[in-house]
Amino acid sequence: MKDRNNVTAQSKVRVDPVAIDDSFRDLPAPSVPFEVLMKAVEQERSEDPDV
Repeated sequence: MKDRNNVTAQSKVRVDPVAIDDSFRDLPAPSVPFEVLMKAVEQERSEDPDV
């Protein structure tokens, strides 16, 4: 929450307080296999010349 407030304070993003219903937070998080996450991270790193 602190990061979101900081970004909002810097006017980098606008937050609509009624855009997300409270029931959204009760939804289960998506399940992504570890291998898929690792592939995405490795692919992103290989595309970034600064890393």
